[in-house]
Amino acid sequence: MKKFNHIYVEITNVCNLSCPFCIQNKREAKFLNKLEFEHIIKNIKPFTNCIYLHVLGEPLLHPSFTDFVMIADQYGMKVKLTTNGVLLDNYVDFISHSENIIRLNISLQSLINFNAAEQDKYLVNIIDLINKSKDNPNLYISLRLWNNKKELTQKEKDLINKIMDIINHNYSDTFDGVKVKDHVYLSVEDEFIWPSLDNLANEEKSVCLGGKTHLGILSNGNVVLCCLDSLGDTKIGNIFENSFEDIINNEVFKTIRDNLANKKYYFELCKKCTYRNRFLKKGDLMNEAES
Repeated sequence: MKKFNHIYVEITNVCNLSCPFCIQNKREAKFLNKLEFEHIIKNIKPFTNCIYLHVLGEPLLHPSFTDFVMIADQYGMKVKLTTNGVLLDNYVDFISHSENIIRLNISLQSLINFNAAEQDKYLVNIIDLINKSKDNPNLYISLRLWNNKKELTQKEKDLINKIMDIINHNYSDTFDGVKVKDHVYLSVEDEFIWPSLDNLANEEKSVCLGGKTHLGILSNGNVVLCCLDSLGDTKIGNIFENSFEDIINNEVFKTIRDNLANKKYYFELCKKCTYRNRFLKKGDLMNEAES
């Protein structure tokens, strides 16, 4: 079977923030232990060379974060990381010099709710990391904001200006995806609605990358089709009960993949998901979805 671009491994579903734009955890709080994490890595190694360390939750909150990165390295697995950035000051040296962490997405939207002093402290840590990683060719850093970029509030514009000023880059109306330093980019994307069974049905016949470029593994071991499936509504198996190979070779998963190839949706969550509509805007190009 063709390898996945990456697999999302949720090392914890716990977060240190409660941001209004993010879905809140409705599952029992869980932190993977080292044996569980290594079991997952061993299972998925033949099927990907890269992992993200989240589905839900803040990965830097996990006390074994650095150990997990090193375990992944032992198995030849590259690591991508999405973080709210609050705890980055504890890991600046580790991340900036890592040869194994190849992408760092820092979600800046949490800054909207911080006071000026908190914003300054946070951004100082970001700049420290950027400066220390300037000689690390392996690390791509994406400073990300999820907003309605066509209707930015003044508060959001002020925050973007502040960020741009601190990283010594002039503000531009075409800031989306702009390269602000070597290996560092600022991206502002439209805020999305998290998939939920409570949402209305989405009638658009759009492409979905779940099960094609990636899968997710929740901290309870459930293997899910979607990197935005926080509750396991697209569960195709459990990696602590069956091997990953058996899970992706079962008839259910084959049916799901066949359906998606024809823009048909097996799970109710997929039928109500609007995130997939963003690929319509790109002409249904199979670009890599990252959240």
